[in-house]
Amino acid sequence: MDGLVVGYVIARTVVDRGHVMAIAVDPPFRKRGIGSALMERTLAVMSEMNARAIWLEVRVSNTGARSFYKKLGFVEKRIISGYYSDGEDAVVLEKALF
Repeated sequence: MDGLVVGYVIARTVVDRGHVMAIAVDPPFRKRGIGSALMERTLAVMSEMNARAIWLEVRVSNTGARSFYKKLGFVEKRIISGYYSDGEDAVVLEKALF
């Protein structure tokens, strides 16, 4: 599997905050710690960039992802009504970095 891409994170900094815009792991490779490793590295890079916190949005119905982020220390902050193109609400989760 050397060189095989099985997951990615797209993130950015906005002033002193990080924003995870997307994270994905190829389904056959899930439940192997890859998503956690990707997020831990993202948190480390954001911290190195002096981000004070990091946030992301997730579908209200995506209970698996919500649980995953909570295990990483994210806290649900608010709901954005109709965030997704199909009208589903999003939950905003945030984690303080320092």
